[in-house]
Amino acid sequence: MSSRQYERKAAFEALSKGAYLDVLLPKTSGFDAASLVESGSAEELAKLPTRRTLFFDEKTRILLVLRTGASEEDVRQLLPDLEINAIAHATDAVPSSSGHAASVAGKHDIATCKVAGTDGVLVTSSSEHTYVIWNITIHLTRPRARLHRPAVYFTAAISLAISRNTPRHENVSNIMTPYQSSPRNVLEPLANTMEFRDKQIHLAEGRITKVAPSTISKDDSARPIRGATKRAFPIMPAVFARVRFNSLPDGVIASLHLETPTVVPGMLEVSAVDVKALDKTGKSGGRNTTDARLNNFGVIDPTDPVKTVTCLTDAMLPLKLSAGDEQVLLYQIAAENVAATLAVNIQVVVNLEEGSQVELVINPQAKIDAKAIADDTIYQWSRSTPKAVDGGVALPPRTRSLPSHAKISNTPPTQISGDDTDGSVSFLISAPDTVALSQSFSLKIKCINHSTRERSFSFHSVQQKPAVLRAHAKTTASKREDLTIPLLDRRDMADVFYHTPVVKSGAVRATASCEVAISLSPCVLGVLNLGQLRIVDLDDGQMVEVKDLPDIVCLEADEANATTEDVRTILPPVDAEAERKDNEFLDMVHASWEASEGTLFG
Repeated sequence: MSSRQYERKAAFEALSKGAYLDVLLPKTSGFDAASLVESGSAEELAKLPTRRTLFFDEKTRILLVLRTGASEEDVRQLLPDLEINAIAHATDAVPSSSGHAASVAGKHDIATCKVAGTDGVLVTSSSEHTYVIWNITIHLTRPRARLHRPAVYFTAAISLAISRNTPRHENVSNIMTPYQSSPRNVLEPLANTMEFRDKQIHLAEGRITKVAPSTISKDDSARPIRGATKRAFPIMPAVFARVRFNSLPDGVIASLHLETPTVVPGMLEVSAVDVKALDKTGKSGGRNTTDARLNNFGVIDPTDPVKTVTCLTDAMLPLKLSAGDEQVLLYQIAAENVAATLAVNIQVVVNLEEGSQVELVINPQAKIDAKAIADDTIYQWSRSTPKAVDGGVALPPRTRSLPSHAKISNTPPTQISGDDTDGSVSFLISAPDTVALSQSFSLKIKCINHSTRERSFSFHSVQQKPAVLRAHAKTTASKREDLTIPLLDRRDMADVFYHTPVVKSGAVRATASCEVAISLSPCVLGVLNLGQLRIVDLDDGQMVEVKDLPDIVCLEADEANATTEDVRTILPPVDAEAERKDNEFLDMVHASWEASEGTLFG
């Protein structure tokens, strides 16, 4: 040990003698501990009001107060040689019975911070002691493990920093280089034995002199000064940030959902949102930056060479959220520049009711789900249903079940050539990309009959009904009355209202086509869930349900700048008697379908 190292160690031991390290979380962010010490009320630090609850993703400000008997001059000289390590530990109320040691013990290290002794330090003295105060900020990131009723406590350690002049112990090879000459052969006595006569036995002495492990050097460093908070603080998320993706023909729509729990004691302000599209190497392929200096979310950094992220939501910053609120921001990612990962940086300020202010930095990352949209989706017709006629029930014609091609497009459909001889029926479904919340729009369906016979179709919108209690009053009249509607998730509920839930196409001759339109209105903002479209063949009762409907984004009226579209439904003239028979037949088809599937549709 050099003289310099010995002096550092001796000075640190003098500092550690009788020293006490206190870790505090003051309730107010502007607390001045130095003025409290200088006024002679250092003992009031133990009675300092602390935070009640912490939040995940927040930048927590902790206060380290070191009380020592060393002089203020000696402390200032030793500060450049000190190093402070602060760690945030999360506890689990219900530890896991399996997994790694941290999960079993119920303790997880969620954040660490290492600072130099001179960073953010304030040295002051009282009558008998010298006080050293550090202000340290720790980012409380969310742990990978799921914790039950988590709580966080902090520990800190003050130790000597590694000196630059400390010699490093380089690894020395314990085995000599092969074929290196050695003056002595340790196996030479074996050459005179009968078993090894006339054999060349050689082992250099240098190959075995360093076989024993090297001597472990004794640690000459001084014992660090440790401290911890007196209790653990409950922690909870203040903002839930989720990213969802919807594929469009010209790109991907990413919806950023910001939701606040109902138990947050205060108001939240979203001050900045930064969205980046990262490629597989982690480099930024495009970004959409929003901070407090911008007017809306539609501004993109002009210095970016590739703009792959475009914001579709016009919202003013800062966004103010209260407990239980939800805000959705929509971003469009170009199809030719779809990246592997979408990195989001959200800055939120929480103004708590207790008077403190907390800064949150949320960094959710999600892998872009850019599933390729197939040009043609092939569906299979259901079994034929007997059609009622006068005086009895007639069997359906003996025709094979023909495949149905449903092509989904948000652009005007293209003409399909008539040389398709597979005997199928193609349905081209198109709709606008964006719609206004207060205006209706049309879902256009073009039918092309590639078969060799005349066909007519009926189009029905299928929307899930609201959930009802399973404890329905059951009757024994029939087995059908025992069916109850299962509890449905919100994602299965349609977000639109159909003005024309049933549309008929009339007779479509072989190799001919027709076009119908369904009028509907959006009910919510964001990506709309249109439900399903049931197509019924009015001739033989075959049925198919189309689930892959176009993705439509609903915006505010001033954002969409859309005009009400004329919705025209092409209906052939039919007489009243034929209409009545078709309705009776459709009721029979729906009843047969529901009985076979075991699910009720609206």
